Amino acid sequence: MPRERERLEMVATEAMTEKVHVGGHYEVIELPWATDYVWVSGDEEVERRLLDEVLRPWRAPYEEWEMEARAHPEERQRMEMESL
Repeated sequence: MPRERERLEMVATEAMTEKVHVGGHYEVIELPWATDYVWVSGDEEVERRLLDEVLRPWRAPYEEWEMEARAHPEERQRMEMESL
């Protein structure tokens, strides 16, 4: 019985998930020295909750970096002083 309930909940969630058409997506290429984001054109259908991940894949790593910078402001100040 619990498996049937899980299946019904999944079906209900899929039915309620709104789809959005986008004109492409970014492919993320991990390099040893950087992360590269390459736009790939093409019509796609994406769940609205995933839209931000498709259109801005760099947002999560940037927010993580920003939180780390806020946690250690002295490091940012040191880097700014060294760049002068």
